[in-house]
Amino acid sequence: KKDFLIWDRARIDDRPVPPFRVGLFANTVPEHPQIHAWTFFSRHPRKVCERIEMGVNSYDNRPIESIFMGKIENQIQANGRLTHDWSTCIEEFVMPIQTGGYPYTQEEYQDRLASSKFGLLLPGYGPKCNRDIECMAHGTVPIVIPGCDVKNYHEPWIEDVHYIKAETPEEVVEKISSISKDQWEQMHNACRSWYERNASPTGSFKLTEMLIEKY
Repeated sequence: KKDFLIWDRARIDDRPVPPFRVGLFANTVPEHPQIHAWTFFSRHPRKVCERIEMGVNSYDNRPIESIFMGKIENQIQANGRLTHDWSTCIEEFVMPIQTGGYPYTQEEYQDRLASSKFGLLLPGYGPKCNRDIECMAHGTVPIVIPGCDVKNYHEPWIEDVHYIKAETPEEVVEKISSISKDQWEQMHNACRSWYERNASPTGSFKLTEMLIEKY
């Protein structure tokens, strides 16, 4: 039996979880007294860091109001992402299904995300998606819909501090229009700070070290 388990897989039902005494879980976080919420990661952390090193764009230097860039590669993603036609409320919406081509390189993807004020989050293969962390990294204020998990982190996200919540495309439009530049800047700063503490290379290492020592 393992003493301490760090589990970074998207789900817990696609392969057996080995026995353990204490666990840190990144994506799906079961309710159990010996399982603790951890952090999560971008898909390409090095590319995220490279884009941040180029400079974090201000409000006035983000020409794209809202964005979603992602694929549907399996039925689980389809179930979570096709609940509404989210393209009707997002300025730049790219979501090829399964074998559809993806128009951006990873560098272009990071640049466009960093050039957007708001980023729509849709459920991934698990309740969290790499895109969630990428939005936080760039200070692109997340729009969270039902099915996305923003609470099961060691430091949970706070509504109207780190993100705005919406259940329909109409509500997305309403929420975005209600956010002033000053409010956006405050949320942007909160997102960036959360990322640096919890999901940046240094921050996630220090967090993991602290949790191992704690538990």
